[in-house]
Amino acid sequence: MEDLHGKRAYIIGGSSGIGLAIAEHLARHRGTDIVLFGRSLSKLKKAQQQLAPGVASPRQVNCLSVDVDNEEAVNVCMTEAMRTFGRPDILVLSAGTTATKRFVELSAEDFNGVLQTNVQGTVNCLRALMPEMVKTGGKIMLVSSLAGFMGIFGYSAYCASKFALVGLAESLRWELEETPVDLCVLCPPEVATPLIELEKETIPKETRAAKDLLGTLEAEYVAAKAVSGMLKGKFVIIPGFKARLMYLVSRVLPKNLIYRLTLKMVALTMPKN
Repeated sequence: MEDLHGKRAYIIGGSSGIGLAIAEHLARHRGTDIVLFGRSLSKLKKAQQQLAPGVASPRQVNCLSVDVDNEEAVNVCMTEAMRTFGRPDILVLSAGTTATKRFVELSAEDFNGVLQTNVQGTVNCLRALMPEMVKTGGKIMLVSSLAGFMGIFGYSAYCASKFALVGLAESLRWELEETPVDLCVLCPPEVATPLIELEKETIPKETRAAKDLLGTLEAEYVAAKAVSGMLKGKFVIIPGFKARLMYLVSRVLPKNLIYRLTLKMVALTMPKN
């Protein structure tokens, strides 16, 4: 297991979910210093307390509140963070939200809000930190989703945002080729995080059935696979056998055939009324 003792990781969206799980894995199993970022200071403090028992020193885990949607606030916060803690050796961009409804039922505010946080929030953090990381080297992980490769019923806003992140990662991979920065994109299927609870009241039954085809992974498992893949130099990291199989199938078979097969599989798993 590679030792990252003394390395510094900035985890954007680190107060819960995949971001917190990655922070926990890095701190407890790799000896990494952690700086958590998120909107809610109270949630960040709770996450900090959750990590503290498993680390060598309380000083190993710090946190700063920031709204990633606000470019000016991000610039101020990241400047302060680098002045206080130093440049990141690892940057995990995990801030995200969802709005799970049929497209015709989604308000413009809801749709645009998903794109603003998932895409523009990621871009804002990259603009603030990537130029500094290029000077000294490091690793950047964008957290997308398996929904960044295939459309899902009821996920028009979420899929649009995650497709955008995959495209962004592919472009940046070219631009960072001659720099000391390695970039990867994490694309898991459904993960047991607070977002699942957030969407329970609005998720269409078709969406639930489609997601059930691949199952739900635990955040700790995803975090371990994410860090392992990043350290091995993988570009696309897809945790879970079913998810990797679906990804490979989606790259090989014609889109129309995949669509028809998925329709039939979803129909078989749909609850009978």
